[in-house]
Order: sequence, then C-alpha cells, then structure tokens
Amino acid sequence: MLTHALGVIEKTRYEIEFQGAYWEIDVITGAYLGLVTAEIELADPDDEPSMPPWLGPEITGNPLCSNRGLALEAGRPG
Repeated sequence: MLTHALGVIEKTRYEIEFQGAYWEIDVITGAYLGLVTAEIELADPDDEPSMPPWLGPEITGNPLCSNRGLALEAGRPG
C-alpha cells in the first residue's frame, strides 16, 4: 500500500467533547498547512448530534477532502 502512496498527510489529531459527543479534530501541516477537519463517529446513522459553532461546511463524501485524495494531490509534481 505504501508503495502506491504519492504524498504524506502530516497532521495532529485532537479529541474534543462537545455536548456529550466526541469529535476528532485533525490539524493539518505540511502541504496543507492551515487545513483543519472535524469528524464524529455516530452509533446510528440517524443520530443528530449538536453541531459545534466552530464547524465549517460539510465535506463528507468529497473525494478531494479525503485523506487519500489529499495524499494523492500532495504527491503530484507541481
């Protein structure tokens, strides 16, 4: 798998509790310095957790925002 990776995503992950739900916050450095993502794992797809006021736009399903998409783009010459 690593032989197919073009780039490396450098990040620090933090876990933050907000109103009983735990969010994973990734602070990206390196090629994507300044990018911050937030993720929550839901026990049920119908769960509707309270959204923290610091959340930005939804990126779920956007292939350009996935770790794989970012790594592929970071590894391209440019």
